Amino acid sequence: MPLALELPVHMQAVALEEMALLKLLKDMLHDQTQLPADVTLATRNELIEMAQKHMHPEDLPYFLRCADMQPTFEDHDGIIDFPLPVGLQPCTVAEELAEQHLQEGSGSLWNAARMVARTLQFENDPRDIANGCTFRLGLFCKGGITGLAKSSTHHVAASRLFNQVVREVAPDHTWTSLSISVDNGTTPHVDSNNTSETSLLVGLTHHSAGHLWIQDNSGDTWMEASGVKYLGTTYATARRAVLFNSRLCLHGTLPWQGTRCVLLAYTVGSRAGVRDDHARHLEEAGYQLPSGWGKRGHDVHTTVQRRLEHYFNDTPSRADAAECWEI
Repeated sequence: MPLALELPVHMQAVALEEMALLKLLKDMLHDQTQLPADVTLATRNELIEMAQKHMHPEDLPYFLRCADMQPTFEDHDGIIDFPLPVGLQPCTVAEELAEQHLQEGSGSLWNAARMVARTLQFENDPRDIANGCTFRLGLFCKGGITGLAKSSTHHVAASRLFNQVVREVAPDHTWTSLSISVDNGTTPHVDSNNTSETSLLVGLTHHSAGHLWIQDNSGDTWMEASGVKYLGTTYATARRAVLFNSRLCLHGTLPWQGTRCVLLAYTVGSRAGVRDDHARHLEEAGYQLPSGWGKRGHDVHTTVQRRLEHYFNDTPSRADAAECWEI
C-alpha cells in the first residue's frame, strides 16, 4: 500500500518559506515569463535576487518586507548536522559543492541537496517508458547483471547528502541505489529490476502538478499503457515523499509545470554478483543497505578510503567518462 509522507520539520521549515516567496514573486510580477523554468529549484536568497532583478521598483519594498517577516515552521531554523566530509580532492562540480557543504558541518539539508542536484551531469533516461533526464548512483541491475554505477565513485560526498535526505524522510527505509530525475515523465510501468521492497520518492522542487500515479482500481485518475486504460490514485510530489512498491505497482507521472526534480531511493532485485568492494563503497557513501548486503569482517573505512583515493586523485579520463557502469 503506497504511503504519502511529509518532509521532516527541518526540511519543511526551509521549503515552505521558499514556496511562499515563489508564489508571492509570481503574483507580483507583471510578466512571469521573465522567470526561468528552474525557478522551482531556487533558494530563498535566489528568489530575492530574482525579485530585485525583475520586479517593478515600486513593488520591491513590499516583497522584501514580506521576505523578512516569513514565519519559521514550528520554530525550526532548518539547520541540522551534516555527515562527515570525504576529505579527498573532488573531480566534478557537484562533488566539490557537496564536499563544501559537508565541510561546513551543518546547514540546511534541503538547500544543500537541491543545490548539488542542480550541478549534476544528467543524461537522457534510455528507457522506452521515460522522456527526461536522470543521474544514477549506487547499484544497478540490468539483464541479470548487477554492478556499481560509474558516477558513484566520483560522487561520494554528493551521495552522503542525498542519502541523508532519505534517512531523514524515512529512517527505517533501506536502499542500494539512488536516481535523481529532472523533468522525467514516465508512462505506466513497473520496475522489474528492483526488489519487491518499497522504493522512496522525494520531491525536491516547487513544481505544480506532476503527481505520481499508482494503479488502484478504487482510484479516480486514468492513465494509459499499451492501449489499455488503468485507474489509479495520485500522490503529490512537490515537497512531498511517497513510499511505494515500484516492482509490483504500475506507476507513472502526470504532467507538471516548472522544473520537476525528484530523488528516488530503491533496492536492486539481485544481490548476486555484487562485489565486496561495491558493498563497502555503498556503506561508506551512506546507503542504508538491506540486511545481508554489507560486507562483514573487514575494515570498511580503511579499504574504501584507499579505493576513493584512487578515484579522486586521478581525474577521470575521457574513456572513463563515457562509461556508465562499473561491473
